[in-house]
Amino acid sequence: MTTAEADLEKPFLAAILDVFRAQNVDIWKALQYSFSMIMVFAILISLTSTSWFVITNHQEDMGFGSSTSGYKYGITGFEFYSESNEEISIDFTSGIPFSECDGWGSNDFFGEDDVEDLQCDTMSIGGKIIIFSFLISLVSILGLLFASSYLGLKSPKGDFWTEKYPKYSEIATKVSALLPLIAVLIYVMFAFGYDEELVLSPTALDDSSVGLGMTWWLMFLLSSTYAGLVFRDKIKLLFAKLSARRSNNNS
Repeated sequence: MTTAEADLEKPFLAAILDVFRAQNVDIWKALQYSFSMIMVFAILISLTSTSWFVITNHQEDMGFGSSTSGYKYGITGFEFYSESNEEISIDFTSGIPFSECDGWGSNDFFGEDDVEDLQCDTMSIGGKIIIFSFLISLVSILGLLFASSYLGLKSPKGDFWTEKYPKYSEIATKVSALLPLIAVLIYVMFAFGYDEELVLSPTALDDSSVGLGMTWWLMFLLSSTYAGLVFRDKIKLLFAKLSARRSNNNS
């Protein structure tokens, strides 16, 4: 039995303990197991965040201070906010679900022109891709955690646990790592296709900022790191092949 096969047969949580008990700690494997649990919390938080895509408009009012307004798009809706920095500060935030402006819902809050300007239909599709991918990844990670806990407590025997589970575990781990990264990259295409000129006046474009929000950058960083840890051996092998090919070309 190879080392890789032996690692796959270890229960998920038991493998974490083995890593920390070993004299020669495999820091990469420890990071992979730790990151899988971090991804669970990150996915849950990101699904409720409204800072996936942000439009901010800052205006200076002569003699009246300044004001900031804009839109914060999440994956199920968006927020319109307005902040007035005067002697008396006034903050206003209104959350609107995509179902009210994506052309499929009631559209009670907006007229037909406003629906097109807000581009909820486009951003809603990006949000649905995020939800679908993240939920599959979340179920995969939680399934691994529950299965490994069961293995650690019961030590069951049988063909499923000795032969099939290691293969399913490997597939679930790869799926949980790839889907979030693919989803956030697909979301970029929807964000870059957003036409800010439809929601901002020509005079406001110079004082505005449009781009991916903090949640997108955080999930991109976490999902890239998690995928890198899961596919670390394959990435090392790829770089080794590229290095060998470059050496052969230079010789």
